[in-house]
Amino acid sequence: MKQISTVAKRGNEIFKEPKLTIGLDLRDRISHYCILDEADNVILEHSLPTTSKGSHQVFCRIPRSRIALEREPIPPG
Repeated sequence: MKQISTVAKRGNEIFKEPKLTIGLDLRDRISHYCILDEADNVILEHSLPTTSKGSHQVFCRIPRSRIALEREPIPPG
């Protein structure tokens, strides 16, 4: 599996924001996330594998943040 790097383009400076909000849309295989600054400006959007390893690779570098989760509905039956 390809290693995920969320800091490749802009470096670590985006993670020095004092108050970040992360929106995380959980899906079966690939999830998507968006990081907002204090003024609700989007500073990063990307996808990640929906695995504990994928989540760790992305979020271990980000300071404590508010996270809003959304998940794909489970089909009936």
